[in-house]
Amino acid sequence: MADEVIQCVQKIATDLRPAVLDSLGLCAAVEWQTRDFQKHAGIPCRASVPEKDISVGHDTATAVFRILQESLTNVQRHANATRVDIVLRKEAGQLLLRIRDNGCGIPAEALNSPMSFGLTGMRERALLLGGQFEVWSQAESGTTIEVRMPLPKNDTLQVMGKIRILLSDDHQIVRKALMQLLSDEFTDAEFCEASTPAETLECLARQPCDLLVLDIFMPGRSGLEVLDEVRRQYPVLPVLILSSAPEEQMAVRVLKAGASGYLNKQAAPEKLVKAVGKLLAGGRYVNPALLERLAGEIGGAEQSPQEALSNREYIVMRKLIAGRSIKEIGAELSLSPKTVSTYHTRIWRKLRVNNDTEMIRYAQTHGIEEEG
Repeated sequence: MADEVIQCVQKIATDLRPAVLDSLGLCAAVEWQTRDFQKHAGIPCRASVPEKDISVGHDTATAVFRILQESLTNVQRHANATRVDIVLRKEAGQLLLRIRDNGCGIPAEALNSPMSFGLTGMRERALLLGGQFEVWSQAESGTTIEVRMPLPKNDTLQVMGKIRILLSDDHQIVRKALMQLLSDEFTDAEFCEASTPAETLECLARQPCDLLVLDIFMPGRSGLEVLDEVRRQYPVLPVLILSSAPEEQMAVRVLKAGASGYLNKQAAPEKLVKAVGKLLAGGRYVNPALLERLAGEIGGAEQSPQEALSNREYIVMRKLIAGRSIKEIGAELSLSPKTVSTYHTRIWRKLRVNNDTEMIRYAQTHGIEEEG
């Protein structure tokens, strides 16, 4: 019963403000909400949003998203609509959200009635943040809701001088290939290179960068540990994670850990250019096909066993399946053997295995790469 209550509360919290809004921005959240509404309401719903995320403040993003949610709730309950169209874009220095349905419309007396709590709440959300809220409706002709919110003056990326990009990967060929690909597109960029986690942190301490491209699997300290350190010391630095691991295995984990984007090393070169451009512009990047999974995993939906592992447990597991002893792992991670043994036991429990042989078989079955 306690588990059911927890899941219910998590679902309510996710519906109010899905984690994808914080992780990937307003545009991705609108796309996710559109698909979720169509799936559960059974009403065709189409969203037109910019490819590049629109940078707005936390309060504005929340207000716009909740206005969208309330509007779609009204459509499902009252409109008898067979189609909904959503537009989100920048227009004349403002953020525009338009929701249009082809339903039965809102009665004239209800449009300005103080008892229309849904409309009143949406209007107040917009007005409190300096925005505008308008509703047009006719019987049997549908309803259009339009919200306009002011955009911050620094919405457009302003780059003073050269862009500095740090490429962190233990393979020199990979670093040179990344540099060539990106220099063709970002002609004013300067590149720094690091081949180890220690070099990565040293480069950042020596000179500020505008973007870190980080391989998650490197010798020594795990890229997850480096990411955690970077987030503590440089909280606004965008980090694009590159990995040979499948997106469905690692993307959610690294985005939850604070990365701004995730890209598999087998992705097409143009995706790398697109991802770097989005991060430099203040946005986030992840394969659109993963948005549903991301929203569910971060929002508290049921996890697979390996996704229940903490980052430290995941790191220890990869070392264990590579054949490292408890003592060796403790020395590498600056942990006592007793602490490593505790992690070892937790890993078995969370993966639902009884020994290391079963753990290794689980890792092989699920495509989890060993350390090194």
